[in-house]
Amino acid sequence: MVKIMEQSVKDRIADLERQKISIQDELQFSTSIARTIKLEGDLYEINHTIGILIGKNKETGQEGA
Repeated sequence: MVKIMEQSVKDRIADLERQKISIQDELQFSTSIARTIKLEGDLYEINHTIGILIGKNKETGQEGA
């Protein structure tokens, strides 16, 4: 069965991808270790959220249940 992604989900993913690019750009020029750690954490959260939105983590999230 093919699932059709809602436009609101597509828009949210596009917004997260833009945020991800912005953070990656900022990360390249960051000289503060604390700032680098925060940006890497933000990237992890964005990647995780995108994965959930596209359904990649749906099966892995249910394995522990």
